[in-house]
Parts: sequence; C-alpha cells; structure tokens
Amino acid sequence: MAETPSIDDVARRIAEATGGFTGGRIDQFGEVGQKTLAALKQAGLRKEHHLLDVGCGTLRLGYWLIRFLAPERYCGLEPKAHYIKAGLDYAIGPELAAQKRPRFDRNEQFDFSVFGVTFDFVVARSIFSHASPEMVCRALESFRENSSENGVMLASYRPLQKQHAGKRVFDEQGDGEWSWRQYGRLYLQELARERGLEARNFGKPFGGQVWLRVSKPLI
Repeated sequence: MAETPSIDDVARRIAEATGGFTGGRIDQFGEVGQKTLAALKQAGLRKEHHLLDVGCGTLRLGYWLIRFLAPERYCGLEPKAHYIKAGLDYAIGPELAAQKRPRFDRNEQFDFSVFGVTFDFVVARSIFSHASPEMVCRALESFRENSSENGVMLASYRPLQKQHAGKRVFDEQGDGEWSWRQYGRLYLQELARERGLEARNFGKPFGGQVWLRVSKPLI
C-alpha cells in the first residue's frame, strides 16, 4: 500500500504543478484549510449539508471539506481548470474523488445556480478581500437565490484600518475587479441588507482578515 503523503507534500506537489500557486503561503496550506473547516463547523456545518467553495483554487479548503462531507455534498467554483486538476490529482486523488464525487464549475460570474443545488453553506475564503463591490454584490445575490432558508455564507474580508476610517472600501492597488481591498463592516452589512440579507462579523480575526457571516433574516 502506497504511503499517504503529508499535507506539506501535497502542497509542494501542487506548487510544482501550478508554477507556485497553492492559494496562499505554501507553509500555511494545511493550517488554513483546517481552520476554515473548524470555523464552518462552529457555524453549524454538518456532514450531510450541501456546501459551495467559492474560488476553490487548488482545493486548499477542499482537502478537508471533501473528506468531511458526505458524497455529492461538495461543490467548487474556480475559473482556472489547471488549479482544480492539481487539487484533484494531489489533494484528493482518484479513489477519494470517486467516493465523494465533488463537482466543479468554472464560471466567473459568481453564478451558484449552475449546480442545481440549494446550498446550506457557502464559503468564500480570501475572495471578498480582493473582489470589487460589484462582485461582492453578485456573490450576495447568488447566495440569496441559491441557499436554503437557514443557509449561511462565511466570506472573509480585510477590515478597514484606522487611517482609512470613513471610507467604505479602500483599494490598495488601483481600480480593477481583482485587487487587495479593505472593506468597512458597516458597508458590507449595508450591501447585505439591501439584498434582504443579514451580515455580521463571526469568530476571531485571522491573518489580517475576519469572517463575515451572511444569512437570511429569521421570520
């Protein structure tokens, strides 16, 4: 029986296959996924829930989520096919993929409807920390239209620093769809409220980011 590679070996092999991309610092590949799973479980994630991983990349989160969830419960959204392939090849492997049957789509419009699933959880790690306000709005609307009544989205963002107080969003690298951005909590809550959603910070800050917990209001 072949020896199971360590999470560090998985990250190294993915980096070799993608030209260095693993979704973040290679030495934090395992830690980030593990802590994200812990945050989702704290928010109520169970094995039988349907989950969408937005910007799933090389399956930094998928390594843990696909193993945790029941078969056919994990979906991943990622525009770059070679990232998904590297993740499936090295983070998951053919046997686990056949057992768990994860599904993927490559659209760039935050269209969650392509899976034909009502999601219980959506996770967007380090997506709102780059996305433009227009893209954040599309993600919020897609979550609203494709989630269960008790559905939850955890989306990490970088909060505004004191020197940018009074701003709604601070673009650190010029005006573009994808950049390093900082958002005001009240602004994100306003965007959610305009779309019939509730939003609040969740858990402890990590790596300069914090989770935004989005849900439908209880009636």
